[in-house]
Amino acid sequence: MFLNLKKLLETFPAHQHRSNWQSNQLKSLVQNLPVNHCICIHDYSENYRCVEKEEIQSNYFQRTECSIHVTVMHRHAILEYDGVDSTEEFPEIITEHFFVISPDLQHDNDFTKYVQKKVKEYLDSISYTVDHMHEFTDGCSSQYKSRHCLGSLSTAIPDFGYKTFHRNFFETSHAKGPQDAAGGFIKRQADISVLRGNTVIQNAKDLFTFCESSLKKPRSALFKRRVFRYVDSIDRHNSKIFKPIQQNRQIHHVFTSTCNEIIVSDLSCYTCDQCILGNYLNCLNVENTGVKKTIKPREITQTSNEEEVAQDTDILSEDISDLVSINSVVAVKTDDDNFDYYLMKISKGSHVLNSAESDSWGATYPPGFEVFRGHYYDKISDNDPLKYKLLKTKTALVPTKSLLYILADVDASYRITISEDTHLDILSESLKFLAFFKYRMAPRNPITDVLPSPDDGDGLGLDQVSPVITEENYEQKQQPLKIVWQNVFIQLGIHLAALYGLIRIPWSHPLTWLWTIFYYVFTAVGITAGAHRLWSHRSYTFLKTFTVSCLVMNSAALQNDILEWTRDHRVHHKYSETDADPHNARRGFFFSHIGWLLVRKHPDVARKGKQLDLSDLYADKVVMMQRRYYRLSIVIMCFLVPTAVPYYFWGESFQNAFFISSILRYVLTLNATWLVNSAAHMWGNRPYDKNINPAQNRGVAFSAVGEGFHNYHHTFPHDYGTSEFGWHLNVTTAFIDFFAMLGQVSDRRKISHDTVERRRARTGDGS
Repeated sequence: MFLNLKKLLETFPAHQHRSNWQSNQLKSLVQNLPVNHCICIHDYSENYRCVEKEEIQSNYFQRTECSIHVTVMHRHAILEYDGVDSTEEFPEIITEHFFVISPDLQHDNDFTKYVQKKVKEYLDSISYTVDHMHEFTDGCSSQYKSRHCLGSLSTAIPDFGYKTFHRNFFETSHAKGPQDAAGGFIKRQADISVLRGNTVIQNAKDLFTFCESSLKKPRSALFKRRVFRYVDSIDRHNSKIFKPIQQNRQIHHVFTSTCNEIIVSDLSCYTCDQCILGNYLNCLNVENTGVKKTIKPREITQTSNEEEVAQDTDILSEDISDLVSINSVVAVKTDDDNFDYYLMKISKGSHVLNSAESDSWGATYPPGFEVFRGHYYDKISDNDPLKYKLLKTKTALVPTKSLLYILADVDASYRITISEDTHLDILSESLKFLAFFKYRMAPRNPITDVLPSPDDGDGLGLDQVSPVITEENYEQKQQPLKIVWQNVFIQLGIHLAALYGLIRIPWSHPLTWLWTIFYYVFTAVGITAGAHRLWSHRSYTFLKTFTVSCLVMNSAALQNDILEWTRDHRVHHKYSETDADPHNARRGFFFSHIGWLLVRKHPDVARKGKQLDLSDLYADKVVMMQRRYYRLSIVIMCFLVPTAVPYYFWGESFQNAFFISSILRYVLTLNATWLVNSAAHMWGNRPYDKNINPAQNRGVAFSAVGEGFHNYHHTFPHDYGTSEFGWHLNVTTAFIDFFAMLGQVSDRRKISHDTVERRRARTGDGS
């Protein structure tokens, strides 16, 4: 249990980062909503259970339930309808709560599309023109994020007539917010009215009538009005079924502007200059949002042949298994004639067996087989077939491909009860599997039977399974966090040597002092203008002559080759102050300054680093040439050149030349760079974004030739100057501008003053 808890906690920082990021994008969009744009935050409120005034012992009676879908809508005001006008210069944003009430309890993509249709009809009825629709939903797979949900978005443009359509997903499966509170308020008011004897609510129609008559006008000034719609049932006869989209859990933003294709990314962006203006394909926050990918969802039609269906089933199995987490309750297929399916509580997600293993029921699986681990549920009695209890004394192994259904709304407690609708949904999925699967891929009765042994042939399709490295056993292969003593001794040695060089300064030539200062700036700029602003952020473009110059200066700095430095820095920005951040400042000054180099990297650093798109670097011949000859280049540029120049040109002693111009200068450059990771993430003011750690630190700006304006940089990472103050304490910006005058640099990316001021007013600390 402790290991599982530890594994969960390791993923929490990245989860928290995504959660905060998506929430911040929504806030930014609401605050900067352009004209003819509309925001809809969707959520299914927990079903309302109708009550009666005289009801006693209510838990023993079956109540009538009804669905409540909530949409919190943000749009610009309309003078004729809202009594106030809104323009780009003087925006007036109206917030409305839009409800769809229905006795239909199936919360699926068809219900959601019906809501979208009613929202469109309402906006048309009040003459509000929407060119760009932005939806925000939670990450619940069945309601908003299933393959059918994502597939149907590819037809949103012709279906609703928008120019662009966005769906953004919050990190959690059941996000909490104003939309959740809005649904809760409706249910509470209905219960109060019933218990006071003011109304009778026995079904969904009664609830709708009550809401229409009593709740349309809010008492709060936080939103303008409530709008209610009612539907008896959702038409599902023309539902479209799509093939799975791989790794859909990682998708947090879907965008479409054409028919039959969607563009997806890991996270949303409504904070950069381009996205605020609607140029979403030119997003400046690609380090955070991930590379955008174009997908053409494929619809499954009745004309699909058997081979296509079989291939789709393999993909479907992998797709749904990715959604299973610890303590999920799932339904799995069975060949037992006495049961339609088994329910199971998951204790370990899909993983590949390293060796043959048997479970407590006698089922045996060979090495390389992909399984779930958990405990079965058994029916409490035949008289109540929808109530189960957990058989927690025996562990079960179940093939991943036998997974039928995830009961997302069922808590994995000792006793559970499932609804009739859920039971029917599982049976429906079971019938699909019977049509799809070619092999028997399900466990038999865990009480009386055992699975065939590996020698019984390929009844389970074992010949189709090959060993893979899963997320779980990948983590197990990581080296534990420990001190790297070799690095400790190296750093200790060079710092002691630098101290000796410091002592030798009074006995050195004055030209050696000037040369050391020059070479300090020379090598520092190799990091700041080269590895940082050029290759990490692509904040300007360049000619080959300038690139080679940056490469030479970067090698002289000896802070890892460009490819490795850039990879770590992009991870740092994307997962700042989490375990995936190589020099996470939340772990203290020493760790973020030098300690991170003295220990093994956290597994998240390596894992997230592998997920980054570094194709631009691998395609850069200059970067790859440096990597190929890196050791030779650092010996020459970091040690031989700075030592040889004072030794040969003004007769400096070798001892002074080496320990002052090479070692002392090198250690000072290292510590100046490290101060950006440590001091600039801890001390200083935060005029642009008070919600992040990076701060404005002039001392660091001076020592790191311009890199100390760190609150600005983390707020606007693609600004080539990393500051709004031009050359002030910013040698690197002056260096880039000088080469721009020579025609070696172009396309310097600069954040406009208006954007900076808007951001400062919105999220700054007032300094």
